[in-house]
Amino acid sequence: QYEAADINNSGTVTWYDYFYIVVNYLLEGEPFPAGVWQFEEIYVDFSSSRAAPGTTNQWGITEGDVEGMWEPSGRNFGLLDYSHYPVQIVSNEFQFEVNTNYNDQIAGFTINLAYPADQLNITDVSGPDNNLNYIVDEENGIVKVIWLDENKAGRMNGDKLITLTAETQSADFKNAAIELLQESMLIDANGHEIKDVEIQLPMLEKSEDMEISVSIYPNPVVDQLHIDINFGNAESASISIYNANGKLITQTEFVSSENSTQIISIDTQEFTSGNYFYVIDLSGSTTYRTTGQFVKSH
Repeated sequence: QYEAADINNSGTVTWYDYFYIVVNYLLEGEPFPAGVWQFEEIYVDFSSSRAAPGTTNQWGITEGDVEGMWEPSGRNFGLLDYSHYPVQIVSNEFQFEVNTNYNDQIAGFTINLAYPADQLNITDVSGPDNNLNYIVDEENGIVKVIWLDENKAGRMNGDKLITLTAETQSADFKNAAIELLQESMLIDANGHEIKDVEIQLPMLEKSEDMEISVSIYPNPVVDQLHIDINFGNAESASISIYNANGKLITQTEFVSSENSTQIISIDTQEFTSGNYFYVIDLSGSTTYRTTGQFVKSH
């Protein structure tokens, strides 16, 4: 087993070996890097102390098949609970989130999603940091995402997992649901699988009557971030800002003014330099959510 895990034959199993197996074998679906391989054959002889010598000798060997002819017990991943939240689409290119109801530390996750490939293109997937890897199967409409906390620092606020950027295939797009596939899993800070958790996925719907627009500036920002919101027929807005580790930095609630256009300013002087994510939820007779990123500079 140790030799099989030592991918580059360095004599030591390292993070390089680990991530090579996770990304190339589990995520990309390439053959196991060790190839066809068996455990060493071991013969065992034993005798009963109560029987005459030589009357109960037995022997056995043990073998292991890395290529999957033998399916180990406990490897069948169940389907996590999941629900949908509404997302109104007001442009051909948009973003949506995959969230959970789990808000404690997590050390990793694998999320497998199904989307209607005839209606949507997935153009990008972002997550907590650069340790996130993903692959988009455009032919079958599947997105596989893996994130592992390589530095063992854990991540607070596991409720926000990933953000996907997508675009509609045609002007006739009306609605689409993102579904969760088997073999999705969350790992807590101690390396254990999180059982009682719900994944929250978007139910996408093209908005026909909401003339909503959101823009932020400047980007990069130094002292103040300005958010220009045309509320359309929305009545209120909630703005949440997260750092690159998914930690909620600030959250603010606003009510639409009479002219339905408002410029909201957020003080960023105390923000440390780096990347941040914003989530803007508008609510009223219909709901609308938009997400994006900005950079805090000195």
